[in-house]
Amino acid sequence: MRKARRLSVFLVILLASSTFCAAQKVRYFKAEHGVGATYVKLASDGRYKVIDREHMGVFLTDEGRWQQTGDVISFSPTNLKNPPYQATEIRYKSYVFLAIASADAAAGIVIASKDTKRDLDTDPKHLPDHVLFKITAQTYNRETKQRTRFATSGSSLDDSRSRLTGVTSPFHSSCGVAFPRRRKSATTKPTNAQTAVRKGGRAKSKTPAGGPPTIPSRSTRSLTRKYPTTPPTMPAANPTAAAVPTVGIPPS
Repeated sequence: MRKARRLSVFLVILLASSTFCAAQKVRYFKAEHGVGATYVKLASDGRYKVIDREHMGVFLTDEGRWQQTGDVISFSPTNLKNPPYQATEIRYKSYVFLAIASADAAAGIVIASKDTKRDLDTDPKHLPDHVLFKITAQTYNRETKQRTRFATSGSSLDDSRSRLTGVTSPFHSSCGVAFPRRRKSATTKPTNAQTAVRKGGRAKSKTPAGGPPTIPSRSTRSLTRKYPTTPPTMPAANPTAAAVPTVGIPPS
């Protein structure tokens, strides 16, 4: 009787220690969904990260603390606005995946484990979408450090972390892309014309009323000498000349 009790206690301790050691290992999961993917990192210090990769860049979606009891993993986000959620670690054949059990989970959507198993049996060469399957550390590090070609400086992961923690960064993002903040340019002094228009008057012009003098070119001057534009002057009429007599026609 005592041996059986000791054996049961030993088995319980062994099971607990194996569960604890498994929980302390760093694990990585990935879920494909069309043009993007979701990554989950379960660190050995009890922290986790949820990262989304899309065609516009890489973004930190959620982070916080995690703990595992048996096959159930509980996630407690750092941002108190996000509700905690749970997932079940399932081992099926040569696959290890997480089945999300909470509707408001930041790591994915709820998909029944039996549906995932059925899809794996139907097409073993294709992993079902929206399901977090276990991957290697090399794959996780390579795919979550990609930079978008539109980013000039900074990282979109830093901007996502600032939204989660409330700490601002010297870069701002647009559509998930990080761009440096623009500095305010110095104000330019308005011209006389702009000042006069604002006051309702006319701008003072420094040019003469007739406009600036025009200087003819060399070719224009030579043509003017050969072909003057002014007509030749005609001699004036002589006022002392005798008047031409008018010949009258006699009446009939």
